[in-house]
Amino acid sequence: MASASDKEIFIKILNEDIDVWRPVKAAQIAQYIFKITDTTNFESELDEILEFKQGDIVKCREKDGDFYAFELL
Repeated sequence: MASASDKEIFIKILNEDIDVWRPVKAAQIAQYIFKITDTTNFESELDEILEFKQGDIVKCREKDGDFYAFELL
């Protein structure tokens, strides 16, 4: 279940031939810093290997109002 502090960030899908980003739930803990809270098993349910996983703390870049994870902290 998503909490009131959960936001949507985008994580790169690694097993695609082009750049594709998956929206996931994450809790914002500082400006541009998020902890991934999404419990979906993307690899088994959707055959997607994501660059970062649940529990990871990531730094994001903002583009057009959306946040894109690019660095594991």
